[in-house]
Amino acid sequence: MSSLPLADCQINIQRGLTTSSTAIFVPFTTQELFQEGDGSLYYGLNALSNNLIMVDRLRLKNPNGMILGTPGSGKLFAAKREIANAFLATDDDIIVCDPESEYTALVNRLDGQVIKISPSSTQYINPMDINLNYSEEDNPVAL
Repeated sequence: MSSLPLADCQINIQRGLTTSSTAIFVPFTTQELFQEGDGSLYYGLNALSNNLIMVDRLRLKNPNGMILGTPGSGKLFAAKREIANAFLATDDDIIVCDPESEYTALVNRLDGQVIKISPSSTQYINPMDINLNYSEEDNPVAL
């Protein structure tokens, strides 16, 4: 309470502090995100403190993630790095929906299974699971 700007000193000791010494008492400088454990994955460095960001997404309120950025900023690389980290550090199942086949080489390298679903492929989806209102003009089974 004494470090908050409320002008309520609850410490009986009087001493002069320089600005840099006083700054360590202000709790509003950085937010750290570091969770220890076997499921924690590396997500980068904190821009202010340069400390590691290690998170076990399964222990968060919402384990979902999204990678946003401009073209050429490394989104694909970040996603592949996270997939590789999850593969090496956890026993999680990893499912990638990849309409452009950008992850096929990584999946093959990790001894995963690639399932190609298209009208010309040998893999199929159960037609009983398809909604007939999927498309107004095309054949929903072929799509």
